[in-house]
Amino acid sequence: MADILGENVLSLLISKGMLDHAENPGELERQLALTFGNGSVALERMIVKALYRKLGIRLDSSFGFDYAKALDVARNVFGETRRKWKNVLD
Repeated sequence: MADILGENVLSLLISKGMLDHAENPGELERQLALTFGNGSVALERMIVKALYRKLGIRLDSSFGFDYAKALDVARNVFGETRRKWKNVLD
Protein backbone atom coordinates (compact mmCIF):
# COMPACT_ATOMS: atom_id res chain seq x y z
CA MET A 1 0.00 0.00 0.00
CA ALA A 2 2.97 2.32 0.36
CA ASP A 3 3.12 2.68 -3.42
CA ILE A 4 -0.53 3.76 -3.43
CA LEU A 5 -0.71 6.05 -0.41
CA GLY A 6 2.91 6.99 0.17
CA GLU A 7 5.12 6.12 3.12
CA ASN A 8 3.84 8.94 5.36
CA VAL A 9 0.16 8.05 5.01
CA LEU A 10 0.88 4.35 5.41
CA SER A 11 2.92 5.03 8.57
CA LEU A 12 0.04 7.07 9.97
CA LEU A 13 -2.47 4.30 9.25
CA ILE A 14 -0.23 1.71 10.90
CA SER A 15 0.50 3.89 13.94
CA LYS A 16 -3.24 4.44 14.50
CA GLY A 17 -3.92 0.69 14.18
CA MET A 18 -6.14 1.18 11.14
CA LEU A 19 -4.70 -1.81 9.31
CA ASP A 20 -5.03 -4.18 12.26
CA HIS A 21 -8.37 -5.49 10.97
CA ALA A 22 -7.78 -5.80 7.24
CA GLU A 23 -10.53 -8.41 7.01
CA ASN A 24 -13.06 -5.72 7.98
CA PRO A 25 -13.10 -3.08 5.21
CA GLY A 26 -15.98 -1.26 6.91
CA GLU A 27 -13.77 -0.52 9.90
CA LEU A 28 -10.97 0.83 7.70
CA GLU A 29 -13.52 2.96 5.85
CA ARG A 30 -14.78 4.33 9.18
CA GLN A 31 -11.27 5.02 10.47
CA LEU A 32 -10.23 6.75 7.24
CA ALA A 33 -13.32 8.98 7.42
CA LEU A 34 -12.58 9.89 11.05
CA THR A 35 -8.95 10.70 10.27
CA PHE A 36 -9.15 12.30 6.82
CA GLY A 37 -12.74 13.51 6.60
CA ASN A 38 -13.90 13.99 3.02
CA GLY A 39 -10.38 13.10 1.83
CA SER A 40 -11.03 9.51 2.85
CA VAL A 41 -13.07 8.91 -0.31
CA ALA A 42 -10.08 9.84 -2.46
CA LEU A 43 -7.90 7.40 -0.48
CA GLU A 44 -10.50 4.65 -0.84
CA ARG A 45 -10.67 5.23 -4.59
CA MET A 46 -6.87 5.08 -4.83
CA ILE A 47 -6.81 1.79 -2.92
CA VAL A 48 -9.54 0.25 -5.09
CA LYS A 49 -8.01 1.53 -8.34
CA ALA A 50 -4.62 0.00 -7.52
CA LEU A 51 -6.19 -3.26 -6.35
CA TYR A 52 -8.31 -3.55 -9.50
CA ARG A 53 -5.26 -2.81 -11.66
CA LYS A 54 -3.31 -5.64 -10.00
CA LEU A 55 -6.22 -8.05 -10.43
CA GLY A 56 -6.96 -7.01 -14.01
CA ILE A 57 -10.44 -5.71 -13.19
CA ARG A 58 -11.86 -2.87 -15.25
CA LEU A 59 -13.06 -0.07 -12.97
CA ASP A 60 -16.44 1.19 -14.14
CA SER A 61 -16.72 4.79 -12.95
CA SER A 62 -20.17 5.31 -14.46
CA PHE A 63 -21.72 3.85 -11.30
CA GLY A 64 -21.49 5.47 -7.89
CA PHE A 65 -18.50 4.48 -5.78
CA ASP A 66 -19.09 2.03 -2.93
CA TYR A 67 -15.87 1.02 -1.16
CA ALA A 68 -17.26 -2.12 0.47
CA LYS A 69 -18.86 -3.38 -2.75
CA ALA A 70 -15.70 -2.63 -4.73
CA LEU A 71 -13.66 -4.69 -2.27
CA ASP A 72 -16.19 -7.53 -2.47
CA VAL A 73 -15.78 -7.60 -6.26
CA ALA A 74 -12.00 -7.71 -5.86
CA ARG A 75 -12.24 -10.47 -3.24
CA ASN A 76 -14.47 -12.55 -5.54
CA VAL A 77 -12.20 -12.11 -8.56
CA PHE A 78 -9.13 -12.94 -6.47
CA GLY A 79 -10.83 -16.08 -5.11
CA GLU A 80 -11.88 -17.20 -8.58
CA THR A 81 -8.38 -16.60 -9.97
CA ARG A 82 -6.89 -18.53 -7.09
CA ARG A 83 -9.25 -21.47 -7.68
CA LYS A 84 -8.39 -21.54 -11.39
CA TRP A 85 -4.65 -21.63 -10.68
CA LYS A 86 -5.14 -24.31 -8.05
CA ASN A 87 -6.98 -26.47 -10.58
CA VAL A 88 -4.21 -25.93 -13.14
CA LEU A 89 -1.50 -26.86 -10.65
CA ASP A 90 -3.28 -29.93 -9.24
